[in-house]
Amino acid sequence: MTNSYFDVTTTDRRQFLRMVGIGGATLASIPLLGACGPGSSGDASGASASGKPVKGGTLRVVHLSNFSTLDPHAGISGNDHVYLYPMFDTLVDFDPKTLEPKPGLLSSWEYTSPTTLVLKLQKGVKFHDGVSLDADAVKYNLDRALTLPKSSVAVDLASIDNVQVVADDQVQLNLKQPDTALPLILSDRAGMMVSPKAAAAGSAQFSLAPVGTGPYKFKSAVSGETVEVERFDGYWQPDTAHLDGIKFSIITDPQAAANAMQSGQVDFMIDVDFPDVQKMKNVDGVQVIKSPSLAFQRTPLRMGREPFSDVRLRKAMNYAIDRDGINAAVLQGLGSASYAEVPPEHWAFPKSITPTFKHNVKKAKSLLKEAGYSSGLSIEGIVSTGVPQQIAVAMQSQVAEAGIDMKVTVVDHTQANEMFREKDIGEAFFSGWSGRPDPYQTYAAHYLSASAYVTTYEEPPELQAAFAKTLSSSKIADRKKAFLDLATIGRDNALDLTTVYVPQIAAKSAKVGGYVPNLYGKPKLSQMWLSS
Repeated sequence: MTNSYFDVTTTDRRQFLRMVGIGGATLASIPLLGACGPGSSGDASGASASGKPVKGGTLRVVHLSNFSTLDPHAGISGNDHVYLYPMFDTLVDFDPKTLEPKPGLLSSWEYTSPTTLVLKLQKGVKFHDGVSLDADAVKYNLDRALTLPKSSVAVDLASIDNVQVVADDQVQLNLKQPDTALPLILSDRAGMMVSPKAAAAGSAQFSLAPVGTGPYKFKSAVSGETVEVERFDGYWQPDTAHLDGIKFSIITDPQAAANAMQSGQVDFMIDVDFPDVQKMKNVDGVQVIKSPSLAFQRTPLRMGREPFSDVRLRKAMNYAIDRDGINAAVLQGLGSASYAEVPPEHWAFPKSITPTFKHNVKKAKSLLKEAGYSSGLSIEGIVSTGVPQQIAVAMQSQVAEAGIDMKVTVVDHTQANEMFREKDIGEAFFSGWSGRPDPYQTYAAHYLSASAYVTTYEEPPELQAAFAKTLSSSKIADRKKAFLDLATIGRDNALDLTTVYVPQIAAKSAKVGGYVPNLYGKPKLSQMWLSS
């Protein structure tokens, strides 16, 4: 499942923030925020084994994807996180069920003005090499994340004008314009703290021997084969790490990975492929755990030219597809129909306006006729292999019922992206989205003409102001309303075509305890243990 996603590049936050940095008169004042036996299956609520944590042992984990780098500020793959989390704490943490921000390496944070964010650090935190995590170290990290030549997180921090050390345990971020997405952004790569001493050797060298503040420290890594970490006895939260270590085996063949889990060669499998789920459930001593995630499949349309410059035809495509049918055929019924940019479990889910575009062939035909295509519409879809291709095939027959003839061109995912985004070939593009901690990041990636994930088009006139409102308050209730307004604009203009939400499906041995899935869909394994 993981390999079905290819977030090709990073949304240009810098360009967007320039566009919405339109002065305090258009933005609300930002309220202050202080953050303080036989095989079985289960959901997230039953994922944590009961019983008292046991100390010792090495957890053997199989992962389908290799790491791009072990430097958190330079990585380009969403599959890196599972390797990074044990070694690197983040400044901000999040609630695993809702993704609401909570303290991490920061004990609290506060917007003292719309463009000033003050961070207060936890006490007694040290890097694995003995260096203390103080305000100077945080400033070093944020400056590094902004200026590293191969930084993959600089665009996420583009609203920061400068970083100021206020006290040994306090850092002040002076912003170019209001940006309340920052706390959750600091729960991701941008907030992972690296040792200034170790990072001074350069990113390439640092990736060979990474040093963080996490409960586990680096032991060894061989690209494409293994990553090993061992418990850090100097961790600032001493009761967190129960294992002696974690050994990740990288097996990119889903069937071979499943075989390793079923035969007991490993204790935990991060992604179980959909066709293997039922077989895995029947294995003695293995539990399959399905939990919601931010991941979904989508089919962005080329909105900058005919035919999909006409909103009626974009709506026709949305009405023509049967999302429940796609879920049943492609995801074995394990996912769910997607009508929004975030899933129902997320605090920003626009419940009052969903489901939108319920399958309605009659409505799709009516819109085609209204737009002048009563005799039908011919388009080309660009797709790569895997889940996106399976969805394209399913959609091909569905839209045909409404009078839309869709030719499907299948290439590898790098070529698919180049064809659609750079060479302007095709009218539809089939891809996956693995999610981002703050919903602003996802909406910006999929609605803004300046985004690398969107082909240039004429935006709705009210779109920029709606985006600005999502960044103008740090209160969840205010942001939820702002995202509802933004989602409503997206619905009225059919700015995206989402198909199915993709769950996180993991498998674990009965002797494994402490697994808690998170809505981000990127497992944190640091608090797990082995009962024997």
